Amino acid sequence: MTPTELTNAAGLVVRRNLTPNVEATSVEWMAATGHLKLTYFVSREPSEDDKDWWELAAGEMAGEFPEIQTVDLQVRQDRPGLEESGSVNWVYRRAD
Repeated sequence: MTPTELTNAAGLVVRRNLTPNVEATSVEWMAATGHLKLTYFVSREPSEDDKDWWELAAGEMAGEFPEIQTVDLQVRQDRPGLEESGSVNWVYRRAD
């Protein structure tokens, strides 16, 4: 899996499983360990429906790429880093 393939697939999967609570989503791939980290930045405390949709996205990513051995789903109720691009691989950012 190339970084471009990962980013493109994550962008599609995340958008299919979005809830109105999501401000942004980033993805981080650790090839050496087969670990994928999906981070959701949210505007309020996540509901059970939010969590269900995000778990579905994590499962879809793992199903799409056999290289993915584990998925870490993180939820942050803050906005640090949204204005910085740096090394963060954004796959979704809500337009303000």
